[in-house]
Amino acid sequence: MASLNYVALRLVRRHLPNRLVRLLLARGIIIKPGLETSAPGEATLLFLNAVAAAGETVVGRRILIFGYGGNFGVALGLLQAGARHVVLVDPYAEPQEVPDPRRLTAIHAPLRDYLSAGGELVDVVLSNSMLEHVEDVAEAVSDLARATASGGRHFHFIDLRDHYFKYPFEMLCHS
Repeated sequence: MASLNYVALRLVRRHLPNRLVRLLLARGIIIKPGLETSAPGEATLLFLNAVAAAGETVVGRRILIFGYGGNFGVALGLLQAGARHVVLVDPYAEPQEVPDPRRLTAIHAPLRDYLSAGGELVDVVLSNSMLEHVEDVAEAVSDLARATASGGRHFHFIDLRDHYFKYPFEMLCHS
Protein backbone atom coordinates (compact mmCIF):
# COMPACT_ATOMS: atom_id res chain seq x y z
CA MET A 1 0.00 0.00 0.00
CA ALA A 2 2.84 2.41 0.78
CA SER A 3 4.22 1.88 -2.74
CA LEU A 4 0.87 2.69 -4.33
CA ASN A 5 0.52 5.85 -2.22
CA TYR A 6 4.07 6.83 -3.06
CA VAL A 7 3.63 6.37 -6.82
CA ALA A 8 0.27 8.19 -6.80
CA LEU A 9 1.77 11.16 -4.93
CA ARG A 10 4.75 11.27 -7.31
CA LEU A 11 2.45 11.29 -10.35
CA VAL A 12 0.33 14.09 -8.90
CA ARG A 13 3.44 16.08 -7.98
CA ARG A 14 5.01 15.56 -11.41
CA HIS A 15 1.98 16.99 -13.20
CA LEU A 16 1.11 19.91 -10.91
CA PRO A 17 1.35 23.29 -12.62
CA ASN A 18 4.50 25.17 -11.60
CA ARG A 19 2.46 28.07 -10.22
CA LEU A 20 0.63 25.72 -7.84
CA VAL A 21 3.91 24.07 -6.81
CA ARG A 22 5.34 27.49 -5.91
CA LEU A 23 2.24 28.32 -3.86
CA LEU A 24 2.42 25.01 -1.95
CA LEU A 25 6.15 25.45 -1.42
CA ALA A 26 5.77 29.03 -0.18
CA ARG A 27 3.19 27.91 2.36
CA GLY A 28 5.00 24.68 3.29
CA ILE A 29 1.98 22.59 2.31
CA ILE A 30 2.95 19.05 1.22
CA ILE A 31 6.18 20.37 -0.35
CA LYS A 32 8.74 21.63 2.14
CA PRO A 33 11.36 24.26 1.22
CA GLY A 34 15.05 23.39 1.28
CA LEU A 35 17.49 24.39 4.00
CA GLU A 36 18.60 27.49 2.07
CA THR A 37 15.04 28.82 2.25
CA SER A 38 13.84 27.48 5.60
CA ALA A 39 17.06 28.07 7.58
CA PRO A 40 19.63 30.08 5.59
CA GLY A 41 21.86 30.51 8.65
CA GLU A 42 22.12 26.73 9.08
CA ALA A 43 22.82 26.28 5.37
CA THR A 44 25.56 28.92 5.53
CA LEU A 45 27.18 27.12 8.48
CA LEU A 46 26.91 23.78 6.66
CA PHE A 47 28.84 25.23 3.72
CA LEU A 48 31.38 27.15 5.83
CA ASN A 49 32.11 24.05 7.94
CA ALA A 50 32.57 21.86 4.85
CA VAL A 51 34.92 24.37 3.26
CA ALA A 52 36.91 24.73 6.51
CA ALA A 53 37.09 20.93 6.98
CA ALA A 54 38.78 20.74 3.56
CA GLY A 55 41.35 23.29 4.71
CA GLU A 56 39.86 25.98 2.49
CA THR A 57 38.25 29.36 3.13
CA VAL A 58 35.61 31.54 1.48
CA VAL A 59 37.52 34.73 2.31
CA GLY A 60 38.32 36.63 -0.87
CA ARG A 61 36.80 33.89 -3.03
CA ARG A 62 34.26 34.02 -5.82
CA ILE A 63 31.57 31.46 -4.96
CA LEU A 64 28.79 29.86 -7.01
CA ILE A 65 25.71 28.43 -5.30
CA PHE A 66 24.04 25.94 -7.64
CA GLY A 67 20.31 25.89 -6.90
CA TYR A 68 19.87 28.67 -4.37
CA GLY A 69 16.07 28.38 -4.18
CA GLY A 70 15.30 32.08 -4.57
CA ASN A 71 16.55 33.12 -1.13
CA PHE A 72 19.56 35.43 -0.78
CA GLY A 73 20.19 34.47 2.88
CA VAL A 74 23.04 32.02 2.27
CA ALA A 75 24.73 34.35 -0.23
CA LEU A 76 24.57 37.23 2.23
CA GLY A 77 25.96 34.96 4.97
CA LEU A 78 28.88 33.97 2.74
CA LEU A 79 29.55 37.61 1.87
CA GLN A 80 29.50 38.43 5.58
CA ALA A 81 32.02 35.61 6.13
CA GLY A 82 34.37 37.30 3.65
CA ALA A 83 33.49 36.00 0.19
CA ARG A 84 34.43 38.46 -2.56
CA HIS A 85 31.42 37.71 -4.80
CA VAL A 86 28.60 35.15 -4.86
CA VAL A 87 26.95 33.89 -8.04
CA LEU A 88 23.52 32.32 -7.50
CA VAL A 89 22.26 29.96 -10.21
CA ASP A 90 18.71 28.63 -10.26
CA PRO A 91 16.70 28.58 -13.49
CA TYR A 92 13.50 27.92 -11.52
CA ALA A 93 13.82 30.65 -8.89
CA GLU A 94 11.61 33.70 -9.25
CA PRO A 95 13.73 36.66 -10.41
CA GLN A 96 14.13 39.29 -7.70
CA GLU A 97 16.04 42.52 -7.30
CA VAL A 98 19.59 41.70 -6.21
CA PRO A 99 20.54 43.55 -2.99
CA ASP A 100 24.14 44.35 -4.05
CA PRO A 101 24.90 43.63 -7.74
CA ARG A 102 28.59 44.48 -7.23
CA ARG A 103 28.98 41.48 -4.91
CA LEU A 104 26.04 39.28 -5.83
CA THR A 105 24.91 37.92 -9.21
CA ALA A 106 21.64 35.99 -9.63
CA ILE A 107 21.28 33.85 -12.76
CA HIS A 108 17.74 32.67 -13.50
CA ALA A 109 18.77 30.54 -16.45
CA PRO A 110 20.77 27.37 -16.94
CA LEU A 111 24.43 27.67 -15.95
CA ARG A 112 25.37 27.02 -19.57
CA ASP A 113 23.79 30.38 -20.53
CA TYR A 114 25.91 32.18 -17.92
CA LEU A 115 29.03 30.52 -19.28
CA SER A 116 28.10 31.30 -22.91
CA ALA A 117 27.69 34.96 -21.95
CA GLY A 118 31.29 35.03 -20.67
CA GLY A 119 30.48 34.73 -16.97
CA GLU A 120 33.53 34.99 -14.69
CA LEU A 121 34.91 31.72 -13.31
CA VAL A 122 34.44 30.88 -9.63
CA ASP A 123 36.76 29.51 -6.95
CA VAL A 124 34.21 27.51 -4.96
CA VAL A 125 30.98 25.75 -6.02
CA LEU A 126 28.37 24.86 -3.39
CA SER A 127 25.10 22.96 -3.65
CA ASN A 128 22.74 21.41 -1.14
CA SER A 129 20.03 18.94 -2.13
CA MET A 130 20.28 20.01 -5.75
CA LEU A 131 22.09 17.41 -7.84
CA GLU A 132 19.50 14.73 -7.07
CA HIS A 133 16.93 16.91 -8.88
CA VAL A 134 18.97 17.41 -12.06
CA GLU A 135 17.81 15.40 -15.06
CA ASP A 136 21.18 15.36 -16.86
CA VAL A 137 23.78 15.10 -14.10
CA ALA A 138 26.69 14.66 -16.53
CA GLU A 139 25.81 17.92 -18.28
CA ALA A 140 25.35 19.77 -14.99
CA VAL A 141 28.67 18.53 -13.60
CA SER A 142 30.41 19.41 -16.88
CA ASP A 143 28.96 22.94 -16.75
CA LEU A 144 29.97 23.32 -13.10
CA ALA A 145 33.51 22.20 -13.94
CA ARG A 146 33.66 24.71 -16.82
CA ALA A 147 32.52 27.46 -14.41
CA THR A 148 35.29 26.65 -11.93
CA ALA A 149 38.71 28.32 -12.05
CA SER A 150 41.83 26.16 -12.01
CA GLY A 151 42.37 24.88 -8.47
CA GLY A 152 38.75 25.57 -7.52
CA ARG A 153 36.79 23.28 -5.19
CA HIS A 154 33.29 21.82 -5.20
CA PHE A 155 31.19 20.97 -2.14
CA HIS A 156 27.92 19.16 -2.89
CA PHE A 157 25.49 17.76 -0.34
CA ILE A 158 23.15 15.21 -1.91
CA ASP A 159 19.96 14.19 -0.12
CA LEU A 160 18.86 10.82 -1.43
CA ARG A 161 15.64 10.87 0.56
CA ASP A 162 12.43 11.79 -1.17
CA HIS A 163 11.09 15.16 -0.09
CA TYR A 164 7.78 13.57 0.81
CA PHE A 165 8.99 12.51 4.23
CA LYS A 166 6.23 10.05 5.04
CA TYR A 167 8.08 7.57 2.78
CA PRO A 168 11.62 9.03 2.66
CA PHE A 169 13.38 6.12 0.92
CA GLU A 170 10.49 4.68 -1.06
CA MET A 171 11.87 6.09 -4.32
CA LEU A 172 14.71 3.56 -4.07
CA CYS A 173 12.13 0.83 -4.79
CA HIS A 174 11.18 2.33 -8.17
CA SER A 175 13.11 3.10 -11.32
